[in-house]
Order: sequence, then C-alpha cells, then structure tokens
Amino acid sequence: MQQLLTFQQYIEPPMRATNFVSRLRQSMEVTPRNFRARKRLDSYDRYTFHRLLGQLGVDSGPALRGKININHANDWHTGYNTQTNWTANEFINRAAHAMLRASVRSQFLTNATTKEAYNVYSIGETLVNPDIGIAGLRHPKLPVPQNYLFFSPTNAVSTGIQIYPTNAYSANIHRLVQLAANIHDSSKTNVFVPDAPTVMRPVFRKFQNPTKGPPGVFISHYAEVTNDWRKWARPQRFYDLTNVVWSSRFPFYDGTPSTDLEISIHGMPWIVGAKKGLPNFNEYSVESLVQVSRRLEVNKQHPYNILPSMSSNWRTNQMYTLGITNVFGMEAWNSYTSTYPRRLAMDVRQSYQIGLWDHSITKRAGQVLPVLITNLVSRPYRNFTTLKSNWLGGDFKVPLRAAITTVTNSIYSTARKRFYPANRAFTNVFESGFAVPDWKLHITNRVQYFLLDLDLNRVVDVVNLDDMVTSMDITTQLSGQRPGSAGLFAGGGLNDGSFWKTNRVNPSQGIASPTLGVVDQIQVSRGHRQVSQGFWRSYNSDPYAGRNKDKAIQDFEAFLQGQNRPRRPSDLIRKQAPYTPARKFYKRTSWQANDPLVHYTINDLTDPLITDANSTNNVLQIRPPSVSSAEVIAKNSNLGRVNERYQPWGGGGQLAGINAFNYYVKDPLIVNSDAWKFPANKFPGIGWLGRVHRGTPWQTMYLKSGVASWTNWWSWAGSVGTHPTNDWRLLQLFTAAPNENAARGLLSVNQTNSAAWAAVFAGVPVLSNSLPDSPTLGAYVAYNGTEETPHIIQPSIPPYNPQYPQLDWILHGTHGLPTFWVNGRSNVVNGLYQQRAAMGGFRNLGDILSTPTLTEFSPYLNLGREQLAISGVPTEQQKYAIHENLMEWLPQQILSLVKEDEPRVTVYGFGQTLKPAEQSIVTRPGQFYGMCTNYTITGEVFTKTTYRMEEQWEGTNKVYRAVVEDYQVLDEL
Repeated sequence: MQQLLTFQQYIEPPMRATNFVSRLRQSMEVTPRNFRARKRLDSYDRYTFHRLLGQLGVDSGPALRGKININHANDWHTGYNTQTNWTANEFINRAAHAMLRASVRSQFLTNATTKEAYNVYSIGETLVNPDIGIAGLRHPKLPVPQNYLFFSPTNAVSTGIQIYPTNAYSANIHRLVQLAANIHDSSKTNVFVPDAPTVMRPVFRKFQNPTKGPPGVFISHYAEVTNDWRKWARPQRFYDLTNVVWSSRFPFYDGTPSTDLEISIHGMPWIVGAKKGLPNFNEYSVESLVQVSRRLEVNKQHPYNILPSMSSNWRTNQMYTLGITNVFGMEAWNSYTSTYPRRLAMDVRQSYQIGLWDHSITKRAGQVLPVLITNLVSRPYRNFTTLKSNWLGGDFKVPLRAAITTVTNSIYSTARKRFYPANRAFTNVFESGFAVPDWKLHITNRVQYFLLDLDLNRVVDVVNLDDMVTSMDITTQLSGQRPGSAGLFAGGGLNDGSFWKTNRVNPSQGIASPTLGVVDQIQVSRGHRQVSQGFWRSYNSDPYAGRNKDKAIQDFEAFLQGQNRPRRPSDLIRKQAPYTPARKFYKRTSWQANDPLVHYTINDLTDPLITDANSTNNVLQIRPPSVSSAEVIAKNSNLGRVNERYQPWGGGGQLAGINAFNYYVKDPLIVNSDAWKFPANKFPGIGWLGRVHRGTPWQTMYLKSGVASWTNWWSWAGSVGTHPTNDWRLLQLFTAAPNENAARGLLSVNQTNSAAWAAVFAGVPVLSNSLPDSPTLGAYVAYNGTEETPHIIQPSIPPYNPQYPQLDWILHGTHGLPTFWVNGRSNVVNGLYQQRAAMGGFRNLGDILSTPTLTEFSPYLNLGREQLAISGVPTEQQKYAIHENLMEWLPQQILSLVKEDEPRVTVYGFGQTLKPAEQSIVTRPGQFYGMCTNYTITGEVFTKTTYRMEEQWEGTNKVYRAVVEDYQVLDEL
C-alpha cells in the first residue's frame, strides 16, 4: 500500500489511477491543463474536492498502538504482529492489565479537616490502589501513577492488585480478569470436546511499607495451571492472608522472581475461562435448626402461701433449654443436556467456625458486652471423590452434606452464661429472676472445590471462597409472629411470639420483674387465656402436661390454691407451670450460582433474599416444633434441585424478578446453558467480542445501547462496576487487524459525512427475524426454533430513499420517519448522528454503541411494533424471535472498520538554507558595516511530521507530552 503524503496527490496522475483523476477533475469542471480555470462557478462543483477530503480524511495512520491483537501475539507499543498464537500467560496478563487501567476513574477530593487535596481512584464502587494492574507492565496509552504507599520502582509500571491492608479485589476487578481469560479461550481451536478451560492462579508479592505501617500484599500477576495442578492445589498451599502479612516465612519482594509468593490465599479466586459443556460448582448452603423452650417453676416458699392473699411471697423461677444443629452442604451441576465424556474427580474442602454469643450484659453506660458461650472451630474437612461413571447431562452431585450439632439440647444458665446437659441430674436447674438471654448465632465458612478431568490431567473448575458468613438473632426471632396463627389461639391477643416478649411488667425492678411473655405463659397455664388443644399439645415441650390440657391446668390451679394432694411434700411448695412454650426455627443461607458459568466470588453467589447474613426473610418457623430436623431439611433444602437464583432468558428459578425478558441485563434467547454460541476459532473482527461471556450472569460483552438502571443492575449482579455499558470503553483496547495495512483507513466514529458511513455499511450482510407476530410465537420457537431472512445493506444515503431506508434509519434514527412508535410517542429513537450530538461527540470507540439504531432498534429487526405502541412491556418478537447475535449483528460486523479519535497534530514544515548573494555585504563604514542585504537560496526541504499526545504521570499529576509518531521528507533540493 502506498501512503499519500499531501492532499494534491489525490489528483496527480502518476500517483493515482488515470480514470479516477479524470473523473474527479471532471466533477469539479476543471480542465487537466489549467487546474484554476473553471468552466463555471457552481459552488457545489467547486467544493467537490473539499467534500472528498471530508469523506476520506486527511491522514490515516495504522490504528494499532496500544491495542492487543485478539488473534495473534503483537507488540502493543508498535502494533507489530508476530503471526504466532498468544500463550495464556502473555495474553491474559496483558489484557487484564489494559482493561484494569482503562477502567480506573480518579476523583479529586479535599480533606474537610486539613483542607489537603488528594486523588481517589476507583473501579466502579471499589476503591483501588492508584497503580492497579499487572506488575511490571506498561501500557502505551494508559500510564500508571506512582503508588507512594508501597514500593513501586518507577511511575511507569504497576505494582499489582492490592489486597492488604486495603483489599481492592472485588467482583469488579475479578470480572475484568475473567473476561481476559474468556477472550483467550474463545480464540482457541478445540482439540477435545469439551476442551479443558484455561486455568490461572494468582501470584502474590509482599512489600515493605516505607511509612512503617503494615506491609502491603498484592496480586502481581497470574500464572497458568496445566498438568502441574497437583502442586498448586494441595491444601498446604493455601494460607490465611493475615499469616502471609505478618509471618517472616513469607519474604518481602526484592525484585527477583524467587521472592514471588507462589501460594494460594483463602478467598482469592483462581481464574477459569468460560467453556461450554463443563459441569460447574453450583451451590453452598448452611442450614441452621434452632429450638428453644422455657420452663417456669412456681415456688410458694411455704405450703400455706396460697392464693389469693399470700401470693406475694411466691418466687417464680425459669429454665431455658436450647438446641442448635447446623448442616453444611455443597452441590455441583452439569447444566448441559450432554453427558460429560471423560472421567472426573471432585476434591472438596471446607472449614467452619461457629460462635454463639449472649449480648444481654451491658455496662452502666449501656455498652453491650457480648459473651462467647460456644466457639466451635472445625478441623479442615476434605473429601476426594472419583466419579464412578461419566457425569450425565442435567445431573446434580452433592459431594458434601454434613450435620454438626453445635448445642445438644441443653439447659442454659443466664447467670453463669454456660450450658448444662439436659439429663436427669439437671432437670431442675431453675434460676430465680427473669433474665432474658440475647442469643446471636454467627457462622463463618471457607470452601475450596476442585473438579478434575482425570483423562486430560487438568483442572476444569476451581472455587476458593472465604468469609461466607451467616447469622441468626435467636432472641429476636423468638418474639416474632408468624402469619396464619388465628386458629391456634382463642379470644385474640396471643400469637407465636407472645410468650417471648421481653418488655417487663415493672421495668424499674430489672430482672426481678417478669416479662410480658412470662405473664402470658402463666396465664395460659392457669387457663385464663385460651389456646387450642392442638397448639397446647404440639407447642408444649413438657410431654406429660401436653397430653391432657384440661387436667394439667386443673392440677396447676389446685396447687396455686393449696388444694392439691401430692405424693411428695415438696410438691406442696414447688410446681412447674404445665405450659412450656417452645419454638423451632430453620434458616437456610445459600450461596447459589445464577448462571453456572459465574460462580467464582462471593458476590457471584449472593442474593439479598437467600444469602444475606442478617436477613430474616429466609428464616422459617417450624410448626409444630416437634417436626423432626430431617423432615424440615428434606422439605426446605435446595441441594440437588435447580437453584432459586437460576434466571436465564425467560426465567427458570423460583425467585420472582423483573428481568425475565430484560435484554439490558441478560442475552436474549439464552434460555439455558446449551444455548450459548461462543466463538471457537480466530475472531473475524473485534465486533465478535460481543459473543464472549463477559463474566456476569447470562451475558456476553455488551454491544447494545440500552442502559440498565443502577438499582436494577445492583439487584441483578450486586455491583456497580460490572455494569454492562462499562464494556464500551474496553473495545478500543483490542484489534483483529492481521497487519499494519489492515489497520489503515479506518473511519473515525466522529465522521460527519454520510457517504463515508455508506462505505462502511454498504454490502454488509445482515439477518432479520422473519417469523410473523403471533400470541403463540413462544411455543412455536420452543419447538421449531427461530427463522431469519438474509439482506445486504444498500449504499443509499440521504436524501431519504423510500426503497432502501435502512441506512438513513441507522444514521438519522426515526426522526422524520413517522411510522415508528414507542409508548405512544413517535420519532424518539436516536440515530448515529443524533446520539453523537447528544453526547457531545464519541470520546472512545465504544461510545458508538450508545446508538439505538445499531442494535435493539435496528431497521432490520421486526420488533412487533403494534404491541410495543400499546405498552412498554417486551413484545412476543422481542421475547422469542430475536437472538442476542441477531440484535448485535451490525456492531459485530462493522466495529473493526471504525476507530476512536486519538489526539494528533500534523505539522508541514518548509525550510531553506541560504548564503549571502554576490555584492550583498555592506562595505561602507558606518553602523551597517558587514550587514548582508540579500541572500541566495542554496537548498530547500519540505517535511511532514505527525505528533501524538500521550498521557503520563509525574508523581500524582497527569501531564501530556508530544511524541513524534512519523517524520517524512516530502521534497528537498
């Protein structure tokens, strides 16, 4: 390819084809011999050449600097393509570094107290270290500021991803590294079906803090795990982060590879490329069963202290009984219909810590002094299981299901804050007063899961989770009321929680005053407040008194009146109240995958309803409490079943939501795991990145224009930084151009001329959904699939051509086309020109994707407009007929033909060398003696220099510098 150096070369015959030059001159009505002599002064013809320059541009250097080739290894400084395949280590680390740097946002703040200014750096809602990235890498367009808090050799390279003392590793960070792995795996040719994914482990570095503060620990880079997985997956390779920070066993980084920490840290995920056809970790659950009862004993002190006159001498004692059982479970799922064809093994590990606290003690100032009653720390559990047969499609595996008795039905002393066994020796451990324990149960778990392909000798799935916390406020649950209790109580005023109310009759007396719950218990025991026979029997933990309600009440009232005739003298003084209330609760905290391919961080598995550690929404009261624990778990556990959170296109799990058909948060028509259509070979263009899984549930890289609300996205994905539109800024980091020439002549996204855009779109093959509108469209597609019709985009440009209106639609939207209606309003969809004007110009390549007519409002899609005009809900066409790849078809085809604008300056320089002419030197004496009055030109040079503007950091200040990108001598004499 020959590069044009000046504008005039467009019309110089020796440089261009003769017929092109002739037609160009003819269009300007210029004779070949006299360029300035026009036959007529038509202004349109006169500016033909200027319009040509506007369409073609005046310079087109190769758009390769700072870009990563997604097909072959290249130098991102020069763009040189080696035509060799990337290694996993090279590509994933480079791509992760580029995407991390491109995602960092800085905000200038002022300390309210000291008035000092400072910068805050973040990715989404996550605060990150200023130099976040992959250690040692320097992107030519994304400079790195110096991290003054920890050792950083220069301000040109990154220290890594900080995880201590501030942990910057969040779902936002993980998704970017995950996306790098997914892109790499999508470009690989499958040798085995299904092929093993690329697995990367983090490598760490520890730095001394120059401010004498705590050391810093960083993820420096990622290293591939292949058939050496046994070395890295051993339990002995996993450490607590605090041990790494403070133990001298782990050296500080001194610049040599030997001081890299080749370990795993609990909770720091490995990276597994998204591959279709592999079974996945699916769920981890903690199920807690808690049963509480309270017995009351009336001690009259003397047989003659009877009702009604002598009851003031009585003493009422109480005894709490508590039992807690926790069940830990793990599940994996082959979410595909096909059987996995090779031998697999599962290596499962877990450890837990269970703490039961009593928060009922307070200081005089009201400060709570929690007391740890029970602290149960497990030994690390490990189970290595080799599957006896191939893993069937749709089959669940439960490699872990363990029940742990935390508190065996035991008597609790509110005074001593300890438990006693509930056996015959301790049946009468009653305590005076009415102290109310404030029990809070806290459970923390850590889990590792490895799925191993024994035939390939490779890891195909790995999960490393820590700080999986669940809690239950037992005392608060006791006083809660469950709906549907009207039939159990007569006369009103009572409910399940009435007997556990903590308000006191006389608060000034402290624990000497009975609670309202105790009063209700005595009232029911005397028959003064009514409960049903079934409630008395089923909710009474005293088996003898529970058999006969009326007889038990009669005996207790006779005791209070002094009319009983006991067999033992002591029974004249003491008697237990016949009604002993009991409550049983079940809480399931479940960390579940929504999309089976997204399950590597706590955030991926968390749902506000079923995972929140302090949520009360997932606590069930068991009625009656006599129901066995096994029966409760069998009924309510989700292990071995489709997850409630499983929500592909159209829904699927039990949790209701507003996103069943929302293509802003998930891909259309990806109705299950088999529906994915990931690339499997080299990418035709960067638009095909739109077919790569982006690391959030049921979604590939986002090329559509719609913007999900922050509230909706947070409830769907649990983070702001993973929002789909954040993908737009990542696209310009990549290229698929095989060489430098293929990256020249790309059209700027800010091009304003329609003929130039016609050159981009003309001839592009497109598909349209061709099934007619029908109320039964969903059922038809489910049985027969979708149908599409091929088209070719015609190079029609404005003015509006009714025969081929599609290109005008893309560029100008529905403005001027009164046939399109949305929610009762016409002409509301922006075309490319309107969207660019609304944004004040496209600042990067991906901003072009904010144009609705390129994707979800493409003129080649049948949206079922009649239904869309009636309401804003998705139409049948949008629900069932438009696949993700069909909706994003246009940007997938044309993104490699356009480029972002990069600040450049082209300087044309003209210089001469001179010498004094003959007899030009003044020889007359005076003030002008020796002055040269004339020169002779001895040489001339005409140059073209192109400068690019680069960002760089000087400390914490971002500055720009001009760098010579190209220098050419156009002519010289």
